[in-house]
Amino acid sequence: MYAAQRSLRRTQRRRQRQVRLRVRKRRRRPQPRRAAVRRPAWSLYDQIVWPLGKHYGHPYDAFKLALTEPEKVFASLTPAPSGATLAQLTATIARRLTSQPIKLRADVELTCYTEAGIDAVKRALRAGEAASTEAVPIKAKLVAPPLYVLGTNATDKYSAVERLERAIETIQSTIEGAGGKFGRQDEAKDDVGD
Repeated sequence: MYAAQRSLRRTQRRRQRQVRLRVRKRRRRPQPRRAAVRRPAWSLYDQIVWPLGKHYGHPYDAFKLALTEPEKVFASLTPAPSGATLAQLTATIARRLTSQPIKLRADVELTCYTEAGIDAVKRALRAGEAASTEAVPIKAKLVAPPLYVLGTNATDKYSAVERLERAIETIQSTIEGAGGKFGRQDEAKDDVGD
């Protein structure tokens, strides 16, 4: 019994030493660096947010514009905020206000029974894809032989729908110019199923 008690005390002392060592190591560790700018929120509101709200009607409108033109938006502030404050503010605005891209699709039917045949269909689809821009890339995919899908991912729904409509008009004029037929299955709509 006496030996068992000594063994128990030894293990307890060993565990206590290990805990003390862990605590000492934690104290010695350097603290992670915090953000470069540590200012009270009310001072940021007084210096940046409320003046932008007066100038642009609402701070949200100013921040949306700051996504694309930060120099123009923040140039009107007096006194001008520091570079570190502006850098952190623009990074936060970009992270929080950038909208998520949406998927749009339009279904079309293309047939061509002239000599041009499948080449006319390919030419029409390539012409439709050529109507895309960097902001609204349009891709044409085959579903089943007469049915094709035009799809895009874009952040602005209205410009994406407009681009898809232009692509569809281009496809229709190209295929009908080659003697083929054009049929429209669906209007451009949100692609929620994928």
